[in-house]
Amino acid sequence: MMQKGVLLTLCLFTGLSAAEVYRWTDADGQVHFGDKPPAGGAAPETEVIDEESLSPDNTFEPQHEDYQGTGTDYLKREKRVKAERKARRLRREKEQAAAEKKQRNCRNARDNYRRFNLVKKRAESLAALMKQRQRRDNLKARIKRYCY
Repeated sequence: MMQKGVLLTLCLFTGLSAAEVYRWTDADGQVHFGDKPPAGGAAPETEVIDEESLSPDNTFEPQHEDYQGTGTDYLKREKRVKAERKARRLRREKEQAAAEKKQRNCRNARDNYRRFNLVKKRAESLAALMKQRQRRDNLKARIKRYCY
């Protein structure tokens, strides 16, 4: 009795494994798959698909004959891309910090020059006058260096 059950089960599975899969396109351009040909006879676009050639999509197999990589090359590429993004982000942050520092220095240099010009002291001597002019020239030079 047990042998008949096993034999019957094997017969069922062999019939399923020999089934063909049909693919056809209807008049609306819709693609259909089935184990029977389309109703109304075989359309000219009907094609029988060999089940042996089908493989699951989740397997890692080369999609092209000229593919020479391995599964780890994707990880290497991902790691490289992340490193490049990080380097770009750090460079941008560094440039932004430098620009902010330059703006701050420019603002300070202009403020110092304005404060210097607000208070006009009368020079007591030629040496004091020369010192005031030199200080003003230094402040102008700082404005040129940081603002232009």
